[in-house]
Amino acid sequence: MLAENRYAGYTVYDYAGEKIGKVDEFFVDGDDRTEYIGVKIDSLEPRSTLIPIDVTRVNEQQRLVEVAASKEGVKDALALDDGSGTTPDFEQQVRSFFGVTNEGVLEVPPANWMVPFLLVRLREGDSHGRELARKVTYPSFEASRPRAIYRALQQMEKEGMIVSRGDGFDRELSQRRYSITKLGDAYLEYLANALVQYGEEIDLFFRLFDRQLARELRLEHYELQSERETRKDA
Repeated sequence: MLAENRYAGYTVYDYAGEKIGKVDEFFVDGDDRTEYIGVKIDSLEPRSTLIPIDVTRVNEQQRLVEVAASKEGVKDALALDDGSGTTPDFEQQVRSFFGVTNEGVLEVPPANWMVPFLLVRLREGDSHGRELARKVTYPSFEASRPRAIYRALQQMEKEGMIVSRGDGFDRELSQRRYSITKLGDAYLEYLANALVQYGEEIDLFFRLFDRQLARELRLEHYELQSERETRKDA
C-alpha cells in the first residue's frame, strides 16, 4: 500500500551507475516494512515504474538508490499510474520480472558463486567495476550476470575481502576501483583448496555413477540376450 514517501526525490541509478530517474512513490506492507519504490523515469510520463526494495540499496546520506538491474531492464518493468494502488497479481508480476521470490530472495545464483572468480581477477591487479564485470562474464553462466556480480562485490566489501576507492557509494558505480585485501587473498587460498577437494569428490561421484550405469547396461544386455535364447528354444 502507498505510504509517506521517505525516499521522495532520491536519485535512482542502475548497477553500472547510470541514472534511471527519481523516487516518487513508496509502498509498505501491513507491518510498515518497505516493499516497493515507484520510480519516475520520465518526468513527463504520468506513471511510475515499480521496483521491489529487495533489489535495491539505499544511501540515505547521499539520497541515492542503487538498483541491481540495468537501466534498459528497468524501463521494461511494469508501471503504475500516479497515485494508484497495487493488487496481489500485479505485485507478483513485478517480483517475477525482477527475479524475486515471495520470500524476498533473488531467483539468480547466490552472489558467493562469483567470489572465487572476482578474487582471482583482483589478484591480478586493481580493477574498475565495469572492467571487472566484463572480465568475469561468461556465456551460459547465470551467476556472472551483471547484477549478480555487483551484488557479490557489495557483499565481499562488507566482509572485508575487497575494498573500493571512494565513499562506498559512488555516483558512477562502474568507476569504483576495487582491490583485494589480505583477508581476501587468504580466503582465495582457502577457496582454491576447498574447490580442489570438491573436484576430487565430484570425480569420485562420476566414477561411481559411470560404474553403476555400466553395470545396469550389462544387466540389460544380459536380460535381452536371455530373452532371445528363450525364444529360440521355444
